[in-house]
Amino acid sequence: YLPGDKIIYSQVVYSDNGQKGQALFARASGGNQEEQITFNPGSYAGTSMLHDGRIISMNRSLTSELNKSNLMVMRPDGTKEMLFYKSEDQGQLISKGMETETGEIYLLEKNDEGLGKLFSISYNNPLKSRKLISEKVGGDFIGISPMVNGRLLVCYRKSKEASYGLFELDPRNMKLVRSVFNDPRYKTIEALVVEQHMVPKKIPSEVNMKEQTALLLCQDVNFLGFHQDTAMTKGAKAVKIEVLGLTSSLGTVDVEKDGSVYLKLKADTPFQLQTLNEEGEIVNGPSSWINLRPNERRACVGCHQGNEVVPANRQPLSVLKEPIQIPREPRLLAGKE
Repeated sequence: YLPGDKIIYSQVVYSDNGQKGQALFARASGGNQEEQITFNPGSYAGTSMLHDGRIISMNRSLTSELNKSNLMVMRPDGTKEMLFYKSEDQGQLISKGMETETGEIYLLEKNDEGLGKLFSISYNNPLKSRKLISEKVGGDFIGISPMVNGRLLVCYRKSKEASYGLFELDPRNMKLVRSVFNDPRYKTIEALVVEQHMVPKKIPSEVNMKEQTALLLCQDVNFLGFHQDTAMTKGAKAVKIEVLGLTSSLGTVDVEKDGSVYLKLKADTPFQLQTLNEEGEIVNGPSSWINLRPNERRACVGCHQGNEVVPANRQPLSVLKEPIQIPREPRLLAGKE
């Protein structure tokens, strides 16, 4: 449920190339007119809200590792979608992110033994703050729901031989405070606390369905981050950027001398980006799938890991010109029809 009178839910959809997935939709809680808000290939499920008004959803993308989901965050109209959390090593995300009244975010992952473990991540730096907090309790978790008193309602069992029961857990000292429901004849696999919670902020929407395009500005396609361990730091310089659709290239354009590029793209049409050198060889990419809603304005610093890096305070050369229209003359991708 969103602040106001709307709900967000997922349902099965088929892309233009016939691929099956699940997309997120919004509609008034008492109405029947729905609006699709995600268009990237893959599946969205397990959606909840952050206090800042954004929605957070489990997403299994076509470009991600097999059977691994990430947490994506976006505004309730589908704009400003970005990666929020990605599992490490052999971990497999099995629950949506749940924010408590005090701002902690909890989630569940299965380890390589198939046991569900409880983790916390920081709101300010979710990609680099993952912390295992269920080590003292052990056992197997499969469901969580925050309580107003700071505790968690959890679906938990001590071993694989036992049945899941419903327990109240204190995450500050990692103790099962009390058993709420624990009957070996039943497996309690989903928890939901029914009590008054903090109302998230209501974010105004920039989507204008009368528009058919959106704008994307990249400040420097050759910027990969400040850290030496950043992926793809080969030293090769990109001079072009290519926009890839589901089955074909949507166009290749030259970037400006400062590495910036300013694009005008068809809205609600998923795409990937890759950068090329003077010989047409790939320098970086392809990226994860990106989608822009009608009238959306999106900006990125460069091809970097994480979204905690702020841009330098300068005006990119590309914005001194009109944005380049995408798609251009399409050509088929290798191995695609």
